[in-house]
Amino acid sequence: MKKKKQMILKLEETQQQLTDEELNEFSQFVGNKIPDDFINFYRQFNGGTFIQLDSKMSNYVDDKFLINFFSIKYGLTIENIYAQFKRDFPQLQDMLPFASDLYLNCYLLSLRPQDNGCVYYWSVIEQKLTLQFESFNCFILFLDEILQSLDKKYKKDRQLDILIWVWVIASIALYIYFQK
Repeated sequence: MKKKKQMILKLEETQQQLTDEELNEFSQFVGNKIPDDFINFYRQFNGGTFIQLDSKMSNYVDDKFLINFFSIKYGLTIENIYAQFKRDFPQLQDMLPFASDLYLNCYLLSLRPQDNGCVYYWSVIEQKLTLQFESFNCFILFLDEILQSLDKKYKKDRQLDILIWVWVIASIALYIYFQK
């Protein structure tokens, strides 16, 4: 039997945890069109950073995945960004911005009936909307897979670094020993 992988995804710099009442208010704000997987994620993480730019793992990932999740309440909120989006990009009326990358391109959750819950990527410069994932949960699982593979690569590189340092120190010690 195949062992189920433990999810290691955790956001850093999250805002205050939300109450059920605050989550219900937010759901009503967007017309009760929010999928459960989105609400469950925000119940655990009220915004935050996926991989911080200054973390060692950021060296291994495309900038597109250095993601900042907006909070539902407190700090930079989804409501404020959604209001600005509706004003600046009328074609994105039923698309809820919930995260951005380093270049301020946004990840959007569709609130439309035909593809409710799908995650899109909005390129601000190209003014282009691209379907990325069939659900918010698929998006989160993808980010977790990235994190798991980065964790493995980082650990492997750390082991290699340690081996190199051991070799360097041993070489220096042997050099000093034979110089006597």
